[in-house]
Amino acid sequence: AKKAAAKARAAKKVAAAKAKKAAAKARVQKKAAAAKAKKAAAKARAAKKVSAAKAKKAAAAAKAKKQAVAAKKQAIRAKKAAIKSSGAVSPFTLYIAKARAAKKVAAAKAKK
Repeated sequence: AKKAAAKARAAKKVAAAKAKKAAAKARVQKKAAAAKAKKAAAKARAAKKVSAAKAKKAAAAAKAKKQAVAAKKQAIRAKKAAIKSSGAVSPFTLYIAKARAAKKVAAAKAKK
């Protein structure tokens, strides 16, 4: 009986030691997993920042393009306005006027 009791005690000790080791392993793994999760989260945050910066840049570029187009349009408008206000007649307008006059003359001739 004594021998059996001693054996049981030894087995208990071994089992306890094994359990301790397993617990320690689990703790280490948990820490590692936590660290990995932290890293992943940090990476995600960084990626978010980068994408946000990219989006900002893209938006800025789009805005600049829009402004450039608007400026171009404005320049064209200003040019047209200047021509109109200066009283200078564009060659195209002259051409149309001449054509109209010729048509009128032709019509008058046809009537006669």
